[in-house]
Amino acid sequence: MILQVWLQELRSANSEAEVVAFARSQLAHIGASGGAKPLQGHTLADGHDVRDIAMQLARLRPADGDGIDPALMQQMLVLFSLATDRLAQLDGYGAAKLTPRPLSPRSGGEQRP
Repeated sequence: MILQVWLQELRSANSEAEVVAFARSQLAHIGASGGAKPLQGHTLADGHDVRDIAMQLARLRPADGDGIDPALMQQMLVLFSLATDRLAQLDGYGAAKLTPRPLSPRSGGEQRP
């Protein structure tokens, strides 16, 4: 089952960079099949981007999916949720501290959400 493969790959990831690389490769695979329309144009530079995509997917409704198969949307949500969980585990272990987001000049000095 694909979920077991994802879990195994994520468990072997021991840094933020490895989790991001996993998520990036999965997004590229999904994108190659034409199934990642709501996520087109997103880059995955760091763990914050992985979390942002998981949040965007959680907010999408099937009607908002821009013609994407609801089962594929669900798979993407599971994948990015698992990646987010792994980032939290690594952060909790002290193995991978996420770097703070840069301050946004238009937000009045607040960190980007």
